[in-house]
Amino acid sequence: MILRVILLLSLASLVLHSHSAETPKPGSPDRKAILDALRVPVQKEIGFPVIFRVSHLKVKDNWAFLKGQPRTKDDKPIDYSKTPLDEEARTADELLVAVLKKTDGRWRVVEHAIFTTDVWWHGIHERLGAPAEIFDYSDS
Repeated sequence: MILRVILLLSLASLVLHSHSAETPKPGSPDRKAILDALRVPVQKEIGFPVIFRVSHLKVKDNWAFLKGQPRTKDDKPIDYSKTPLDEEARTADELLVAVLKKTDGRWRVVEHAIFTTDVWWHGIHERLGAPAEIFDYSDS
């Protein structure tokens, strides 16, 4: 009887664990695919190649939420005065926020912003149908 209880608890733990949001490890194929998908619109906005310094990345049920900063290819802060985002850089905080969805085996950017003056993504999971546990609602 005790063995059955232990077995059931172990199975329940596995089921719960498999459904929790995860952070893809640096260098993992999923993380690379997410960052590469995000790189396309961000580089288009900024005007040159970038890398990302990620502060938050959670994935669940083919949804991803990321917070971080775009950086130059040599990992330096971006001088936005030399980009089309000069005005935004002077009036808002640099915080890259993005929601992505994996469809047909590919990550696609659903919404993103490089500069923000508020937590615009608050409650977005309800509108998009994304899992709430991937989101970080702090403003940094």
